[in-house]
Amino acid sequence: MSTMERAIPPPAPEDMPFTQPTGPTAPDANPLQDWYFCVNGEGLRREFRFIRAAVASARRNTTLRPHCLYDGPACAELDWLQAAGVRVIPHAPSLEPELREAYGDQYETFRGHWLRLDIPMLETAAESALYTDIDVLFLRDPRAFAFSPRYVAVCEEGRIGERNQFNSGVMVMNLPALRAVRPWMLRDIRHRLVNDFRPAGHDQKSLNEFLLTEADWMDPAFNWKPHWGPNADAVIVHFHGPKPVHVARIRDGQADRMKPAYKILHDRSPEGYDAFIAVHDTMLAAAEELVPWPART
Repeated sequence: MSTMERAIPPPAPEDMPFTQPTGPTAPDANPLQDWYFCVNGEGLRREFRFIRAAVASARRNTTLRPHCLYDGPACAELDWLQAAGVRVIPHAPSLEPELREAYGDQYETFRGHWLRLDIPMLETAAESALYTDIDVLFLRDPRAFAFSPRYVAVCEEGRIGERNQFNSGVMVMNLPALRAVRPWMLRDIRHRLVNDFRPAGHDQKSLNEFLLTEADWMDPAFNWKPHWGPNADAVIVHFHGPKPVHVARIRDGQADRMKPAYKILHDRSPEGYDAFIAVHDTMLAAAEELVPWPART
């Protein structure tokens, strides 16, 4: 990462203020200790290559304790996670009845999206937790920074500085605060699910509708997207959009076989994808060193 340069200058505070993190801290003194990611059985098998890289990056570059909320059957991939030091917590979404009704035959595909809503109810021993999607890489230790969000600390969904929507793929959660407002948040989500619900946006749309005006904004380095460009200061890189496999297909002339948005994002910064795919590949090799796959006894 030492050769990586910023493609986008750091924003001036007066142009794009962010309040999180509040400053540096010693990791050993940081109450933020736990990293959560969530997945169902289908997602675990489909995205296991990236999940392995994410876990390896956390083990190599952070002092976080990894946890996985899992909704699915037993499988060899689950055994790998546990062997790699991930605490696996079997759990079904608390809104399962309403989600089944809203999604219909798509429920099995998308149920994993909603597991993150239950983290505040499952993690009761800590004041805060870090949630990420499964398509992330840790480049630095988030525990070297102090966080104190009112409810959640988040980054932008689209371009840097656009605050009309946050991306829920990386969130520092204030767990007691989220537990306190949970009845009202679930009420609003249930209302959405039974009133002309459309799968687009999934839980991120619901989280934005309830928390956007109260969210604290993080330095974009904590949810850095490859299409924003290379960044030597990135803490967490989030492949929100095309993954390495999609980038390979785009560059092989197969862009018409995937979502049009993937090529649009790729073309914003091919050099950003080059830089972070190289990190992904390094972490995938580190995952093999951590626990070989397929798992061998």
